[in-house]
Amino acid sequence: MAGGSRNTQAFLPTQPSERLAVLLHVGTYAGSVCFVATLLPIFLRLTIADVPVAAFVSEDGQLGALVGCALGSLALMVVPQRRFEHAVALLGFASVCVGHSVSWFVSDPVLQTLSGVLFGVGLAFLSVSWFLLLRDTPFVRILAHAALVVLGALLANGVAFFLQAEAATALRELLLFVGVVAVLACVLIEPPESADASAPAREGGGRGEAPREELRGLASSLLALVVFAVYSNSLDNTFEIPHVSQSFLGLLLAAILVLAMARLVPKKALVPFSYWVAFPCAAALLVFLGSFLRQTVLFRVGSLGAAVLFSALGIFAIAFLASVCFRDGFPVLRTMGLSLALLSGASIVGRMLGLADLAQDERGSIVFVVSMAFMVYVMLSPAFQLWKTRKNAEGEEAAPVERAGDGKALVREGFAREWGLTPREEEVLAYVDDGYNAPYIAKALFVSDSTVRTHLKSIYRKTQTSSRMELIDLMRGERGEGGGEEK
Repeated sequence: MAGGSRNTQAFLPTQPSERLAVLLHVGTYAGSVCFVATLLPIFLRLTIADVPVAAFVSEDGQLGALVGCALGSLALMVVPQRRFEHAVALLGFASVCVGHSVSWFVSDPVLQTLSGVLFGVGLAFLSVSWFLLLRDTPFVRILAHAALVVLGALLANGVAFFLQAEAATALRELLLFVGVVAVLACVLIEPPESADASAPAREGGGRGEAPREELRGLASSLLALVVFAVYSNSLDNTFEIPHVSQSFLGLLLAAILVLAMARLVPKKALVPFSYWVAFPCAAALLVFLGSFLRQTVLFRVGSLGAAVLFSALGIFAIAFLASVCFRDGFPVLRTMGLSLALLSGASIVGRMLGLADLAQDERGSIVFVVSMAFMVYVMLSPAFQLWKTRKNAEGEEAAPVERAGDGKALVREGFAREWGLTPREEEVLAYVDDGYNAPYIAKALFVSDSTVRTHLKSIYRKTQTSSRMELIDLMRGERGEGGGEEK
């Protein structure tokens, strides 16, 4: 027993700093669940009941909350980009408290709407504060964290849907209080990073080829989130399940699916597998199911599957946002503000479409066409990217011939013959001489990064050089540019 006690104590934090770190970690998760549980009913239709799903604002103020979130997101895009964490969190907390308090004491619809706007502005500010808590976290961990948080938030909302009105109101008030206080506390406890510390150390010193895949994934994911917001707020359910909506079920299944992918798929293969295999295959299946009549079970399954696909891409969008902001140096406030503004605007459009004087079939046809168009894009995107990469590679291969007049191509050929390089090594050498990195060369030549590095090592060995600069200086010397002779 004593040995078991000592082993147990070995895993428990003993230092005050370790205990604080554990408490901060647990508080971040709990606060994130409560905060996202507050956010989700604002942007998505999670219940089929004809009652307000957000106890913190009235039914009149819910549309105002969306408008306020859009305005707050736009305001974030013009805030100075240095040491903003504490100020944004405090302003967001104050705005949420004031907007929520006003909604309890006024009954005028106009004032209720204005209180919702103020509440939404505060939510936008606190959303950025919550997002900053993901700083210095790897992509896959952010993906798993987001899936877990969404899962917990949905379960918390699901419990509220089945409670009596008074109990549901109390639970949502508790979620709101814990969520905003936890986010504010985590931001205040953790010191803000300096501008130098938050700037990413990217090889090459700028935004080169590496972020393009991330930006492409981010754009696709955000587009899916926008379509899902319109879809969720404008359409009724195709499945008649008590209380919970089809959006709720789709998001729940997507969170479980993404969590399983983050745990089971190797880290390096997760994004390629998702965007080149899993999502396109799912989109193709959903397009097939969408071809059936609306009254059939297969069409209903396809409709629920569309909600799952959109939700999964939305969870990926959070991880991509963190990646391009914290690792690739994109401005956090502007990037996050633009994303929130798009989501808020899509939710407003969906609610307006749902309130419009249109039949369910007419609204369904509009959203169905948009959804099918997006799924066709997801399905064909890998083929388009492959064609584009091949076209770029052909253009790069043709470039040395077009520039043959300056003698570079001829010198490369002579250099390759002199040092005994293979034709493939000569191709790699041409890209290196033009300043391209290994990932770009791999895409252009349709080989792996490790194959390119193997070719580079062979070139270094044959030319008796040890780096790209030495290799380029050697070629410049043979071209008479004096690359290695300058002091």
